[in-house]
Amino acid sequence: MAGVTTASRAGWGIIASSEAMNPKVGQGSDMSYSPGLGGNFYISNIPTDRWKDLEIWIHINQQSTWAGEGYFAFGNSATPNRGCYNYWGWSTGQSYGGNSQTNQYVYPQSYSNMAGCLHIYLANAFTNQNTKAWYYEAYNSSGNQTSYATVQAGAGVYETTTPVDQMYIYTPWGNGSSSYQGWQIIGRNPQ
Repeated sequence: MAGVTTASRAGWGIIASSEAMNPKVGQGSDMSYSPGLGGNFYISNIPTDRWKDLEIWIHINQQSTWAGEGYFAFGNSATPNRGCYNYWGWSTGQSYGGNSQTNQYVYPQSYSNMAGCLHIYLANAFTNQNTKAWYYEAYNSSGNQTSYATVQAGAGVYETTTPVDQMYIYTPWGNGSSSYQGWQIIGRNPQ
């Protein structure tokens, strides 16, 4: 079958027939990142003209104790952001609650160089839709003799027609180390 690609013969749809045709990840607004951030920090100038949804991975920490709480906020600090959360952890037990404030609760946040991550997905982030639904998940591997390894999940709605072009991350006690903090944004769902 000269001149016919394996993809078309197999009916696999839009699979590239050569390396040159594959999409290029990390070009333009597809992906951006920033390491080396200390304390509380802004993520600003997020491009709003190419994607509909925002996905972000954040490593946040603190330098005070085994596990600490923090917050995240989208865009304008006066805009309502309604959400709920639930966390589970050995020794810390389980807790859940709701929040109608701008800042959303995140527990745990890792101690020093212990593994920990916050993952957020915000649908319609870069559109003028008034309901921008989000969910997040977080984990913390910090532990000592009684162990505080913990996982958390949450979801909510950010109520604004303004595209999200910035975020604010609050770390416990504002003392996150620049050696261990950073973020990576991935644009999702092309406009």
